[in-house]
Amino acid sequence: MSAKTPIRGVFSSGSATGLAEFQSGEFIGLTHGGLGASLSIGSAGQVLKVNSGATSLEFGNVEAIVNIDGATDLESATLAVGDKLLISDGGTEGRALLSQVDTLFSGTTKTLTNKTISGSSNTLSNIGNSSLTNSSVNFGGVTVSLGDSDTTPAFDLSDATNYPTSSLTGTITNAQLAGSISNDKLAGSIANAKLANSSITVTDGSTSTATALGGTITFSGTANEVEVAESSGTITIGLPDNVTIAGNLTVSGTTTEVSSTTINVADPLLSMATNNNSADAVDIGFYGLYDTSGSQDLYAGLFRDASDSGKFKLFKDNQAEPTTTVNTSGTGYTVATLVANLEGNVTGNVTGNADTATALATARNIGGVSFDGSSNINLPGVNTSGNQDTSGNAATATTLETARTINNVSFDGSANIDVGTVTSGSTSITSSLGSMALNSERLDTPVGFITINIGGTNYKMPYYSA
Repeated sequence: MSAKTPIRGVFSSGSATGLAEFQSGEFIGLTHGGLGASLSIGSAGQVLKVNSGATSLEFGNVEAIVNIDGATDLESATLAVGDKLLISDGGTEGRALLSQVDTLFSGTTKTLTNKTISGSSNTLSNIGNSSLTNSSVNFGGVTVSLGDSDTTPAFDLSDATNYPTSSLTGTITNAQLAGSISNDKLAGSIANAKLANSSITVTDGSTSTATALGGTITFSGTANEVEVAESSGTITIGLPDNVTIAGNLTVSGTTTEVSSTTINVADPLLSMATNNNSADAVDIGFYGLYDTSGSQDLYAGLFRDASDSGKFKLFKDNQAEPTTTVNTSGTGYTVATLVANLEGNVTGNVTGNADTATALATARNIGGVSFDGSSNINLPGVNTSGNQDTSGNAATATTLETARTINNVSFDGSANIDVGTVTSGSTSITSSLGSMALNSERLDTPVGFITINIGGTNYKMPYYSA
């Protein structure tokens, strides 16, 4: 059987005019026996119920009706924070998580009565002393509240049986002393009256002197005795005679001062900078103090400059005392001059005069004359009569140092020149360097000379008449 569409009356001006099918969206109100709304079929499990405005019916969910006695048995199950409970909140029923119930009770102040809390299974925190029956402890007459501290307790040592003395700290006053106390446990001042032996007795065999602890003992010795004095923490030992130390002498301090005017060292080598390491950042040498003006200290010496390839350098006038390095950029630093006679080979640039040299190690020839520097020489053809052998070529010369003029043409030797026409009286000669071209007729008798200056020397060139 198929679904049928209901019909309704059609009215016009209050009068029925016919019938028509119900259209989508049309409905009959509740007051006339209808549903009060146009319904669509709901989802599975939903029921037909009155809407929230109580004006019509609708399909929707309905609050569950639970039969607790007939529900699944969960009495042996372990509850978790994600499990749910049915709760009525002011007439509205719904579900809530067990974690919400936990939050409710943890945020509420309650008083436990007749309950036992296991210390091994629970942790108590932030319990004030006022909530405790016993909120303090007492040691040797000193009461300390729980949570407080007392760094200077006045303990009765008689109560410290089997207590290790190495654990004792602090200061023991006179009133607290009793019995035997080791020296390393004493701190502060203890009166002599508290000590079994409160004085020191010094005797020379016939006379005895007792001095209370804390007093001063003075030894007045003879010239052959050792005198010891102390001042501001410095101990001075007076040794009236020579002292010989058979073993090694090791000084552990950072500074050793020697006031001797003469120091003799048998070792031919002195070792310095023994604490130097692979960085090699310290200078090695020695220096002295002097004062040329009387107003300031100046330092001078010899050192190996670690920052300059290890070169040894002399310096003077340095106003700052060197420490591990010599400040070559410091105020007053000046390179010192070495004045000495040198033997052996000297490399590098050497300036000044060889004051003691009298002859060359190897004699050399000058103009064919041997010269070793021991005496003057004469050059034939220069300062005495004779001839000089000037053969040979100036292999490296390419130009004259000073250009010269030949027939008014500048010549420095770097290129050939043309001297042009030379005129003397009524005769003309045309020539070129390298090849001289004269008139075709033979010339036998020169009629004059041309003077040519080459390299500072004048040379005469004859010219002829046809």
